[in-house]
Amino acid sequence: MITIELWLKFNEIPTDTAQRMVFKDDQFQLIYDASEEQLMFGLWGDRAYSNHSSWSTGKWYHLVVTFDDSADTVEFYINGVKDATDTDVTESIDPSSYALLFGDGMHGIIDELYIHDTILTADEIYDSYRNYSKPTTVYATAYVNIAPAANFTHPQHEGIVGGKFFVNGTAYDPNALQDITGLDYGVNVTE
Repeated sequence: MITIELWLKFNEIPTDTAQRMVFKDDQFQLIYDASEEQLMFGLWGDRAYSNHSSWSTGKWYHLVVTFDDSADTVEFYINGVKDATDTDVTESIDPSSYALLFGDGMHGIIDELYIHDTILTADEIYDSYRNYSKPTTVYATAYVNIAPAANFTHPQHEGIVGGKFFVNGTAYDPNALQDITGLDYGVNVTE
């Protein structure tokens, strides 16, 4: 089971490519699928789509996707409201030693990215949206909170966000692989 929660603001709406918001090879991905103009949560061998297909540039969206593998269910929430449910996602999240990437190829800003190893309830999702519905201006900053089950082992910079990579106040080289196995909170990337 997993919940992915983030704020997203498009600088441009892509029309021909998928943009990865969160991606872990051989495990799971949350992307904006330009061909469908929808969000897509995928597992290797299965996928589910949001219903929302009207996006604007310069506007913040609170996006949450939950996957309950015991119920084969993916749910999408946009701005605190359930958008879509798919009850036929039969794959599971398998262990993976690949890097967890975020913002790969994105033309916009991702902020307040959380990966939970639990399923947030609709009330928790709405409360999170309501509590953060007035985001402050962000200048090339991304915050990531990682639950231990997410297996966030080797963050890679790849030119997505500039500056230093901090883990609990310790700076790391953002262009090198860092082993932060076991970390359960407090990762941020900033200029």
